[in-house]
Amino acid sequence: MGLLDGKSGIVTGAAQGFGLATAKRLAEEGASVALVDIKADKVNAAAASLVSEGLNANSAYVHEKIFSISHAMAHLCLIF
Repeated sequence: MGLLDGKSGIVTGAAQGFGLATAKRLAEEGASVALVDIKADKVNAAAASLVSEGLNANSAYVHEKIFSISHAMAHLCLIF
């Protein structure tokens, strides 16, 4: 049983680097994680790699020109 079982997390900048590492760690602890980034291909691949490891992850691409917190949250509500 993980420390974050039943919890949800949102990680921005999750396509690579520290963001991806953070998302992976949250998922390893049992959280359902939404990976958010402006790099659509990379964030989709990052989420797919976590799912292939048996972790609970989804991706959300947010276009840099129309990004707002409310827009990202509305999109993520559809996923979760």
